[in-house]
Amino acid sequence: MSRNQLKTLPSAITRITALKKIYVNNNELYFEGVPAGIGKLHNLEVFSAAYNQLETIPEGLCRYHWLVSLRCRC
Repeated sequence: MSRNQLKTLPSAITRITALKKIYVNNNELYFEGVPAGIGKLHNLEVFSAAYNQLETIPEGLCRYHWLVSLRCRC
């Protein structure tokens, strides 16, 4: 989903429990655009959101002991 000028991620993404990788680089995402339930994706290993408008990341992502890669660059 990179390079698509996304401002928000659909909340339905939190229901894809088998999801392992999310790449949303080079968009226009703000903190409010990341669904709060993203922390419930227990199979998620990669969340890459470099070059967005994120100043903070959802707390749920910080609690992942299984998250291998978290990329958030301004």
